Amino acid sequence: MMKFIKSTLVVSVCTFISRIFGYIRDMVIAAKLGTSLLNDAFVAAFRLANMFRNIFAEGALNLVFVPAFSKELKDKGSIKALEFASKVHSLLILILLSFCVLVIIFMPEIIWYSTPGFRDDFEIFNITVLFGRITFPYLFCISMAAFYGGILNSFEKFFPFAFAPAILNIVIICMLIFLDNLETTAHSLSIATLVGGLLELLWMVYFIFKNGYKLRFFKIEFDNKITKILKNIVPVIISSGVTHVNTWVSMIILSFFPGGLSYIYFADRVVQLPLALIGTAIGTVLLPMLSKKIKLTDLDATNNLQNNAINLVMMFTIPSVFGLFFLSEEIIATLFERGEFSNISTINTAGTLKILILGLPAFILIKLFQTKFYAKLNTKIPVIIAIISILSNILISIALMDHFQYLGVAIANVIAGWIHILMLMILSYKILNFRLQKYIYKEAIKYLLAAIIMIFVICIFTNILDLHNKFLLLFFEVIIGIISYFSFCYFLKVQIIRRI
Repeated sequence: MMKFIKSTLVVSVCTFISRIFGYIRDMVIAAKLGTSLLNDAFVAAFRLANMFRNIFAEGALNLVFVPAFSKELKDKGSIKALEFASKVHSLLILILLSFCVLVIIFMPEIIWYSTPGFRDDFEIFNITVLFGRITFPYLFCISMAAFYGGILNSFEKFFPFAFAPAILNIVIICMLIFLDNLETTAHSLSIATLVGGLLELLWMVYFIFKNGYKLRFFKIEFDNKITKILKNIVPVIISSGVTHVNTWVSMIILSFFPGGLSYIYFADRVVQLPLALIGTAIGTVLLPMLSKKIKLTDLDATNNLQNNAINLVMMFTIPSVFGLFFLSEEIIATLFERGEFSNISTINTAGTLKILILGLPAFILIKLFQTKFYAKLNTKIPVIIAIISILSNILISIALMDHFQYLGVAIANVIAGWIHILMLMILSYKILNFRLQKYIYKEAIKYLLAAIIMIFVICIFTNILDLHNKFLLLFFEVIIGIISYFSFCYFLKVQIIRRI
């Protein structure tokens, strides 16, 4: 348990540093572009690259390659495992380069269908196409970085890939502050994204060579292992692809509401902090560990590991939901309200955040429960569940768009997220013999009580302090919240706190 917590802590600290730079980046973007159509154009273009990044890098590579590589490492040692990785490496480069070239060529057609709300504005449409062509090669860089990260994570070297996203954020900040001399800020932002991706890739290549993990270029041959990887990757790509059909539909709907893409983008940036710190960090550490436990056919050990992960998730997720919901307007105003980002932008973005944050527990637990399916190389069940979830998301988004406008997309995401996790939990119970241990229920009640008390304490101290500086006010609210929450967790005898 302590090894799991320590590894998760390394990833979480690096992710936190990256997110701090990410928020500085978003503060600069918000000040220079606000929720303008120019920012909508960049968001639409960059989301395209991000959508495929989630399919290739965080989807297929992480969820299929890492378990297979970990198994090879466990069975045959590092030399054979790296030989296997080299074969995948050669094939991956060919696929990614071919795909990127095709998308760049057909970018006008892709933007035409992905953001129909831009069709009537010829200038914005052309700018979005240009931004798409500049930023899309980022997909190649981040996918290769994720591949190298999967190798390093399997050797339990979590730092390099966990810190890599900070590089992109630092490059964008420097470009926008010191080198913002192109046609518009959005043009500088697009160039910075590509440069940041290249530097991320070089960072990962450095650590691969530093640790002596030599990857050779092989003639591409479809042997049994490569065929098995491709066979398992197809359902994951379909699953991730179906998931991102939702992103596409969301972009189509949001493109009809001025500022809608930006409101969702900035609200989602806030949600991504706990999602990355908790969900992604735990998932990154859990996948190679579960793969090794499953190889040993130790059912009790895998159940204990997953229950420990759920307990850890709840301890951080529950107060995050309460805090981000009740402090949404202060958070958005402090992070983004300056320059072109107006008070109206703050109110609309905070309203979106209040909705999205209600889905946070589901979004994090989805990562956790999917991990065990992928660790067992069972890729079909997540596909079926994803299809049902996304279909419900699309239908709910369409049904709500007339009445709730851009908020309908946020509401649909939350409902679909809870449908997704409920199905995953039920099928984990039936197919994987997963059992939620009794202590989890008791711990959950303790976390809820501590979080409720935390909000009351924050309200009391806020009234006593009566600060008018929004930065200082939010800082003290966060510090008071953290201290009060963990103090009450200790008082309520929370297991994890008592063990540390």
